[in-house]
Amino acid sequence: MTENIEFVNSETEESIEPADPDPDEVDYSQRNKTRLTPYPSGLTNAKTVSECGCDNCHKIVDPLYNGRWNNIAEKFYALDICEDPIAMKVRKAKEAYIRYQGRLYHSESHTSAYERHRYGIYPKILNADRHFLNNFEGLTTVLLTRRIQPTDKNDQWIEPATLDAMLHNSYLMRRINEVAHYRLKQVKDLNYEYIRVTAPTESTATPHEHRYFYIEDPNNKVTIDDFRHIIDEHTENCANAMRKHHQVNEGSHDAVNVRYDPPVVDDKYASDGTRHTAGSQYLVSQLAHLPLGDKLDSATDDPNEPLLEGGMLGWATQSQWFGASNGVPNLNV
Repeated sequence: MTENIEFVNSETEESIEPADPDPDEVDYSQRNKTRLTPYPSGLTNAKTVSECGCDNCHKIVDPLYNGRWNNIAEKFYALDICEDPIAMKVRKAKEAYIRYQGRLYHSESHTSAYERHRYGIYPKILNADRHFLNNFEGLTTVLLTRRIQPTDKNDQWIEPATLDAMLHNSYLMRRINEVAHYRLKQVKDLNYEYIRVTAPTESTATPHEHRYFYIEDPNNKVTIDDFRHIIDEHTENCANAMRKHHQVNEGSHDAVNVRYDPPVVDDKYASDGTRHTAGSQYLVSQLAHLPLGDKLDSATDDPNEPLLEGGMLGWATQSQWFGASNGVPNLNV
């Protein structure tokens, strides 16, 4: 049985996570000069993170044009007008994310990405967690983390949107679900559900996924080996996912963490003694747009820049950075 250990971020004292490169070996400043993607039209918020690439367009087409929100400028974007539109570099795209989301945050008629995460998905995850605490006999939880290396074999930075597409490729996502169903349901006949959250690393905003499983397991039939097979699928089918960054060891905080008697903690936002698992608290802390709230709130300290860059990536790309299995209750929040 896996020993009870705290859920903590798997980082060194320098906040470098397992798949992120050592800053002594790679030029981190070059990452901010990397464009989001070679194909800006494939981004979800393509207009707001694309700029002129032909050098002949008027400055009004720049999404960060100072007069953007007047009656004329709002109609013109580089993606629509420029002969050769290009995706912004990471640093500028982050500024676009902050500016556009800030406008929504201060609007009475719109909802920002931060507000959707903090007041929508955040409580929804904790409500679902309490549902399984109350309704699954012999609850076992498993936190599984999928990582990806953000540099190529020549130590050059890979475009962030390309990394996102690698991590969330549809074949891999389907295979993960198929392997989990086979190991837990078909082989061991266990009821289970999961919630997944994609988050940026604190060192380079590299997207990585946390998948939190709730398993009705009164006889402790689940083993770490059941999830080793999922990690194998990830490292075999996700380009730039390395086995060395996905250790699966009993009793340690690596790629797979099994809790047969998951520790519970108090809900810090509730006054009625409500509790949830420590794993779910860690999961909600990883929601990508939460740091944006600190940036937009003048009363709080600004978050680390990579966290804002990661929020930008989750906002700009087509991938869904939050998801759940069909049996997770869609509770009102």
